[in-house]
Amino acid sequence: MLLRRWLPLGLLLIALVAGAACASEQWRAESTFVLTQLEQGDTKPIEFEGKVLVPAEDVPNLSEAIGSADTAKERRRLVADYLTRQKQIDCIVKKLKAADVGDAEIKCEDEVFIDKKDVPPIAEEVRSLGSESAQREFVVSHIDGWREIKQIDGAVERLKQIKNTKDIPLIGNLLDSITRFPIMYRGDDLIPKKDIPALLDQYRAASTDEARRDLVRTYLDERKAESSP
Repeated sequence: MLLRRWLPLGLLLIALVAGAACASEQWRAESTFVLTQLEQGDTKPIEFEGKVLVPAEDVPNLSEAIGSADTAKERRRLVADYLTRQKQIDCIVKKLKAADVGDAEIKCEDEVFIDKKDVPPIAEEVRSLGSESAQREFVVSHIDGWREIKQIDGAVERLKQIKNTKDIPLIGNLLDSITRFPIMYRGDDLIPKKDIPALLDQYRAASTDEARRDLVRTYLDERKAESSP
């Protein structure tokens, strides 16, 4: 009875991992085109079907990132991530410029990037900036902060799920063994599978939600620092 009750949890986790892998599929044609242009060493803006996908100022950095990737799959994912980010920036800037004081949250593709209470001051700041590039840079900074918060939220919640799974009487360890995956966020490998046991021990030892968030934040910051050149 317990096994039947908890089996859907394992299937759900498998589905979530598969969903992250599918996120880049929407950019398949565009990613292929951008990679081809970058491999040719073009420094011009990269256009696809009449739309600029990569402005000239972004070409060198994107080309460098692609060059550091080890596999074709990783190169394609980097381009897909970049294109997704550009689409988010376009959407947020457009909605902020049109926002009224009483407007609702800023949502793009079903994701909330700015809560309703924060819309007026952020919209005012964006409108006060003199150029499109300055507005986009401001929004990029916001997205980076938002993304960091979401990564921490997701990692904390997943550690909680793993703890709860392991605590199920009799079959907890079995369920954990068949549903153990790296902890991901929108395709990013936040916590490798090998690091989960030690981090889970520290999560259990933390006495408050704030301490658990600090634990995850510190771990992610340290891992980011280790991966930086």
